[in-house]
Amino acid sequence: MWDGKERRTDISHSELYLKLGTLEGKLDALIIRSSEYKDSLAEVFTRLQVIENKYSVITGFALLAGIVVPIIVSTIAANFQFNIDAIERSAEVRNK
Repeated sequence: MWDGKERRTDISHSELYLKLGTLEGKLDALIIRSSEYKDSLAEVFTRLQVIENKYSVITGFALLAGIVVPIIVSTIAANFQFNIDAIERSAEVRNK
């Protein structure tokens, strides 16, 4: 066997086949593990897409509320102020 210090040229066929078999086993394990990670990653992206869709709907409702609520409040406030003025005027008329 080669220990990293010297080169051997007398490697037998059985040693070569053993090393190739070991390498093939490691590659098979790597392929299986990467396919598992690929499936897991696909599941994570699916879940993330659901969350992003819900977030966009909530953001849309918040935007709509940000537009509609001030309009409603200003309309009610204008009517409320007008009614107070009308009440004050009618009270002045009655007092005269």
